[in-house]
Amino acid sequence: MTGHGSWHDAEKRMLWHCRLAHVGLKALEILPKVVTDAPTMTGKCDCESCIKCKLARKPFTPTTARATEPLQLVQSNICGPLETAIRGGRYILLFIDDATRYTDEYILKSKLEGLEKFKEWKALREKESGKHMKQCRTDGGGEYTSKKFAEYLKSEGILKETTMPHTPQSNGVVERANRTIMEHVRCMLDDAGLLKKDWTFAFSVAVYLKKSTATRSVVGKTLYEAWHGRKPFLNHLRVFRCLAFFHVPKEKRKKLDYRATPGIFVGYSISTKQYIVYDPLAKTLHRSRDVVFREGKRYTAPNAADEAILNEHFYSDVIKEPKPTPIEKQPTEHQTEESLDNDRPPEPPKPKTKSRALAGLETSLGDAWKPPAEGSSRNRASKLAESAKLALEDEEFEDMIPIYAAAAISNNHDHEDGIDDPKSYKAATKSPLAEK
Repeated sequence: MTGHGSWHDAEKRMLWHCRLAHVGLKALEILPKVVTDAPTMTGKCDCESCIKCKLARKPFTPTTARATEPLQLVQSNICGPLETAIRGGRYILLFIDDATRYTDEYILKSKLEGLEKFKEWKALREKESGKHMKQCRTDGGGEYTSKKFAEYLKSEGILKETTMPHTPQSNGVVERANRTIMEHVRCMLDDAGLLKKDWTFAFSVAVYLKKSTATRSVVGKTLYEAWHGRKPFLNHLRVFRCLAFFHVPKEKRKKLDYRATPGIFVGYSISTKQYIVYDPLAKTLHRSRDVVFREGKRYTAPNAADEAILNEHFYSDVIKEPKPTPIEKQPTEHQTEESLDNDRPPEPPKPKTKSRALAGLETSLGDAWKPPAEGSSRNRASKLAESAKLALEDEEFEDMIPIYAAAAISNNHDHEDGIDDPKSYKAATKSPLAEK
C-alpha cells in the first residue's frame, strides 16, 4: 500500500492491529506468510483497549515445596452447601496430608461444626502417626478465619497459612481432590439409580476407595500405603448399591421370623470392619459383618399388588382356617321365615309376651287382624272392637266374633268400650272364653 514505507514500524503494526479488529500479535507476525499483500511488521504494539478487555491471569506455579513427612503440612477445605442429605448433611470437610495425600472426610450439617471436627481429626491422626501437626493451609472462609480457630492453632503451635481471595489454585491439592471425588459421586449415583439426597453414602465410599487406588501424586504406591506403610486388601470390596442381606440377631426376631433382611449396600464401617446396609422399608441403617451380597442384582421394594394376589390365591388356601358351620335352628310355630339376604338389617324383636287369645286371632283372621296398640287396657279394647266390626262385614270371620268379644271383655269389663253391637256382645257372653 502507498505510504507504508514512510511510517514507523510500531505505528504500522498498530494500524493493522486496529484494521484486523484487535487481532493478536502472533497473528500479525505470520500474516505476511499467509496473505499476498500484507507488509512485514516489527516492533511493539501498545493497545490500551486490549489491556482492559483481554487481560488474563498469569499461570500459577507452586511457590512452596511439597512436604516430606506426615502432618508437616495439612490442607483443608469446606465444600457446600449441597442438597440436604438423609441425615441432614449439607457440607463436606476434607483433610489432606500434603506428604502422603492421605484424605479424610466429614459430613457437616453446618459450617459451625468445622472446628470440633478439626480437633477430632487432629487428635486421631497425631496419635496414629506419632507425629505432630506443624502447618495448616486453608482458604479465607469464615470457618477458618474465626477468632476461636486462630486461638486454637496458636495454643497448639500450628502455623496458619491462608490463601489469597478468589485464588483456589493456592490451595490446589484439596480443591482438585474435591473435584475428583465429586465426579466419582455423580457417576455412582447415576449408575445406582439413587437420588441426590443419597450423596453422603457415595461420597464416603468414594473417599475410602481413593485411598486404596493409585494416583499420579504418589508414585508406585497407594495413599493407604503411603500413610500406613503397608499395602491394602481389596477382597472385601463390593459393588455400591447392590442387593445385600444382613443378619438379624436372635434378640430382635421371633421364632418364625426371617433370619436375614434384604437391603441396599451403601458403605463400609472402617472402625468396626463391618458393612453398612440401608433398609428402605424401615428407613434404618444397619452395620453388620454377616452380610450376603448379590452384586448382580439391585434391591426391589415389595409390590403391594403382588402381595394381595399372593394372599388371595395362596395364603387363603393354605393358612386360612375353615370357619365352623353354623347350626340352623328349626323355626317354631310362633316364628316366621327369615330372609337369606344377609345384607338386610335385622328385624326388630317382637314382644315376648302375648296372650293365647290374641295369638289365635292374629293367625286366623289374617288381613282382618288389627293388632292392639301398646298402652292402657281401654286403648287395647278399642282396637279389638274395630277388629270385631271388620269380622261382622265378612262372613268368613263371623265365627271369630265371640273370641274378639271375649278378648275385649277380658281386657276391659266395661263392654260399652269393647263391643258396641249387642248381638256380638251376647254371643261373646255365651262363649267359653268369656267364662275364662
